[in-house]
Amino acid sequence: GKGIMTKALELLQLEAKNLNIKKLFLRIDPNNHGSIRLAEKHGYELEGCLRKEFRLETGELADINYYGLFL
Repeated sequence: GKGIMTKALELLQLEAKNLNIKKLFLRIDPNNHGSIRLAEKHGYELEGCLRKEFRLETGELADINYYGLFL
């Protein structure tokens, strides 16, 4: 890729620190391996999976992983 998401995540973390936010969450599809790698590369840790939490366009319910980062 072009590093757009990497830059966006870095800016998000910087601004969150400036606003004295203590923790950030990411919600990631368990099958989105690129986003999982990006999150883990930036220090986010898997905190859990919510089963059947997200409704797809098809109406099907899908799992979603929550990743957290303490700032």
